Amino acid sequence: MELKINYAKEQRLGGVVIYPVNFDDSSAQSCSQGKFP
Repeated sequence: MELKINYAKEQRLGGVVIYPVNFDDSSAQSCSQGKFP
């Protein structure tokens, strides 16, 4: 995590988004829009 934060600082990014990988809908079970909507 620290490495990623330092990278964001070095690149002068305006912010970052962190979310759990299990939020990815690779199996198309969470919605009716197919895989990775």
